[in-house]
Amino acid sequence: MKKSVLVIFFIACSLGGNVYGQLNDNQWSFQPRFGSQSFLLGGLGLPADYNDFWWFPATYLCINAPISMETPNGKVDFDYGNFWEKYYLWGFRNYSIGFEVTWQKRTLPIGLFFDCDYKHYVLDMKFPGEDSHNKYTTQSVVPALGFRCIFGSFDKKANPLIELGAGYNYNFSFKGKYGNETEAINNGIIGIYGVGFDFPATRTILTLRYQMNHYNYFNESYTPDSGATYPYKGVKSTIGCFNFSWSHRF
Repeated sequence: MKKSVLVIFFIACSLGGNVYGQLNDNQWSFQPRFGSQSFLLGGLGLPADYNDFWWFPATYLCINAPISMETPNGKVDFDYGNFWEKYYLWGFRNYSIGFEVTWQKRTLPIGLFFDCDYKHYVLDMKFPGEDSHNKYTTQSVVPALGFRCIFGSFDKKANPLIELGAGYNYNFSFKGKYGNETEAINNGIIGIYGVGFDFPATRTILTLRYQMNHYNYFNESYTPDSGATYPYKGVKSTIGCFNFSWSHRF
């Protein structure tokens, strides 16, 4: 399946046409990034902010879809709080700050992007049998690398693009119900799949990325008491995110 996706991607890129043979003077771009996240019932969300100033750092807003966890005793319940928390407070609790570097060869439609973000992520969860919700907070560094293919020509107002990449989530801090050891959670690969539009005249790119965690959130073999209990044994997670991104090439 993974080989098929890669083959399709590179075939599409080969048909993209010579966009950047005409397009811009900059083969490289660098800019800071800021991301925010808000929640809605069922793991969906709405943007908590909007900006259209060309000089502003690249911004993106995440919508969790899907997000779920299964245990041997049933599903984990997520608490998204009241209206204010769903739309705004979660945006401040769940955020990331970093930078993005892009490279685009002038004579080919294929380019590269590299992101590296600091991520602060909070989940408010209640496991089956528990009386109340508990907050689980992670801090991590997430580098990502991928390919970008732009179709079209310079004289068009907008050119479609596709992206394919992967990131690695490395946790360096954790706070949870059974202790604050990072061994309680997993590091792992994040798949990145994107579509969008490039606007040559304004050097602006709008993308919709889907990011999927290809690993379990909790470490099933973690024990806080030298093997007496394994609180996350059998816990399976599914965490994905739709990512709306705005960026500008200087």
